Amino acid sequence: MTKKEIIAKKVNDILNEEVYNIIETDHPMIYQVILGNKMIRFDFKRPGVSIDSYIEISRLQTLAYDNGVKVPKVLYVDSEIKISQWIEGVKMNRVRREPEPNIQLGKLIGKLNTIQDDDKYLALVDLNNKNSIWTGEDLYFIDLCGLVAIDYEEVIRYAAFGMGMRMNQLRWQWFIEGYLYYHPNLNMDYFVKMSKKGRYHKNEKKR
Repeated sequence: MTKKEIIAKKVNDILNEEVYNIIETDHPMIYQVILGNKMIRFDFKRPGVSIDSYIEISRLQTLAYDNGVKVPKVLYVDSEIKISQWIEGVKMNRVRREPEPNIQLGKLIGKLNTIQDDDKYLALVDLNNKNSIWTGEDLYFIDLCGLVAIDYEEVIRYAAFGMGMRMNQLRWQWFIEGYLYYHPNLNMDYFVKMSKKGRYHKNEKKR
């Protein structure tokens, strides 16, 4: 069976829905599936990702969704595939120079970092301009391979270091405006220090 034949059969068996069209994306393991009245996302497990890790990321994605973080709702997952909500919009890199998407990015990361999983907190450790989608009103995380539960201090370090690496000063100011919405008592000295380390690391990689 081809990948598209597998997708059509799985969707029909699991969701009891007829598939009208299957569209390839820019990632070979991700497909957009058109049903009668909605669109869904169909992921094949990526090579090199363990089954345990694949299931765990989906569990954390559901935890984030249930706590109000804008991520696709997981409809089904097993050891080989995941079916989730399709989010329509443009990649963050298309709107990265606009204030509102960056403010919402700060809020999104900030809210994610407040969610507890036992004694750990959720963080996205591979955030980049391509794994979030801007709908025109809201920002969503769509690719969550780097979603983890870690100690709170590490959560803050990843947020600061990662944003320092990926943002210029103006974008960082917008981001921190959103992040402080959920972390009003943030240790800004530490956050700024880690952000500067992120910028230094980025500049060193360019040399």
